[in-house]
Amino acid sequence: MAAEGSGAKVESVPIIKLPLGRAGEAVALWPESGLTRPWNDPHNDLMRAVAGPSSGVLAAVDRDVLAGTAMVGHDGYRGWVDHLAVRLEQRRTGLGGELMRASEQWLRQRACRRST
Repeated sequence: MAAEGSGAKVESVPIIKLPLGRAGEAVALWPESGLTRPWNDPHNDLMRAVAGPSSGVLAAVDRDVLAGTAMVGHDGYRGWVDHLAVRLEQRRTGLGGELMRASEQWLRQRACRRST
């Protein structure tokens, strides 16, 4: 089992729309978090999400390091959160919760009634 972060609470990390220049960092983070499958190309999944009118990828950037991601989207009624990942060194700091709250806010701004 891999060692996880120290558990020390970090100060709030900015969560923004993933800049396309950081797509490679996001795709590299996902296998570390157990989120990829051999039959899905993670780069294609990311590009489809950022290009779609009803989806996107959020990024937590801590001191110029991509610390976490969350892929979000909706179908006009139901919203979803996928690819929620946090760098191993920053787990157990509350960053995953911050990403989830930002994802929920993203969905609320688009009037999603339910989420999965």
